[in-house]
Amino acid sequence: MAQFNLLMEIGRNKLFVALGALFILGIVLSVSNAYCAVNMGHVFAPLLYGIALAALATGAAIALLFQWKIDRLQFEKIIGVLPEDERKVLKVLIEKKSISQSELRYQSGLSKVKVSRIIAKLSKRGIVDKKNYGNTNLIILKVS
Repeated sequence: MAQFNLLMEIGRNKLFVALGALFILGIVLSVSNAYCAVNMGHVFAPLLYGIALAALATGAAIALLFQWKIDRLQFEKIIGVLPEDERKVLKVLIEKKSISQSELRYQSGLSKVKVSRIIAKLSKRGIVDKKNYGNTNLIILKVS
């Protein structure tokens, strides 16, 4: 069965750029540390390591934000190729993350049978989980 995978692959070029940036950062820290040791008389200047840590944390935060945006755009493109009825159901699930099947029926505007069939298809593909929830089912989006 096809799994619904939205994880973006890391390209070879991106990996080389990231490793190169880390290598350059290491060289800059080493040179700065040597300069501090020679001119200021102390080794392992805490300020330099604090700046490096702050720069790495900032870079990681920016990378995560862009990755989230890219994943969201990919998700919207994937939804765009689905049939209209499946798209309606998934749009409701994206907003709610989990919802009862009866409420999903009302919010999507589809018939009870249609929603049941769509949920069965999406469950087979690994996109949603269906759990018993009283007299109805709880539909949980597995990907976001």
